[in-house]
Amino acid sequence: MKRSPAAVFNALEILEVFVHGQEFSAAELRKRLGFPLATIYRVLHALEAMGYLRKSARTSRYCLGLRLLQFASIAAEKMHIVEISRETLLRLREETNETIHLGVLDGVDLVFVQTLEGSQPVRFVSRTGSRAPCYCVSSGKAILAFGGGETVAEVSRAGFTCFTERAIASEEELRRELDRTRRRGYAVSIDERIKGVSGVSAPVFGRNGEVVAAVGISGPTARFTKERIPLLAEAAQRSAKEVSRAMGLELGMGAA
Repeated sequence: MKRSPAAVFNALEILEVFVHGQEFSAAELRKRLGFPLATIYRVLHALEAMGYLRKSARTSRYCLGLRLLQFASIAAEKMHIVEISRETLLRLREETNETIHLGVLDGVDLVFVQTLEGSQPVRFVSRTGSRAPCYCVSSGKAILAFGGGETVAEVSRAGFTCFTERAIASEEELRRELDRTRRRGYAVSIDERIKGVSGVSAPVFGRNGEVVAAVGISGPTARFTKERIPLLAEAAQRSAKEVSRAMGLELGMGAA
């Protein structure tokens, strides 16, 4: 259903009132915000129906619902993973001497939420907070391969940009690559986003077995030889499993 900007603004304004956990009646919200009572009721009913607010049958007052708790849990988990993965990523950088990433999906983009530059004179330089289309970097492909298929459809609808001649250019090609990634257990990107830069990545799983991030190793393509890629992939997988265990994943679930 299409919503006007004003309706969205009204809903967010009402949610902001509940930020400290209090309960409010419709009349109290009207007094606090100055919205027409009809608007208050319309927004409250919609937010209650979607689980963002909960109405007390005893007092008819509203409080925050469990749906918002779900969003808060997801956001907290993404922040938490940066903290708990740092020591593991530092060890991985020391082991490989290459640039190390922790990446998460944001829509159809891969966002590097933590980046540790390699120690070699010639290295891949990236910055925490930078992003790239998920289909052309190894961390993005690792998450796509072990996550839900709906994101692949979103990527296809957004379209493919061929940054180099080796870039993935279609949904069919992407799905074949993701099949290979699942069989291997790790993702590889050779000259796809930037010519001369390659990477390998392994998925990180959350406590319920869902993929939440990827640990990646990036560097000059000249150092990502056929002989070295499996060794780097093994190191990435080992680190990703370590982070997964720290996230609370039980043995025997997705990252086994």
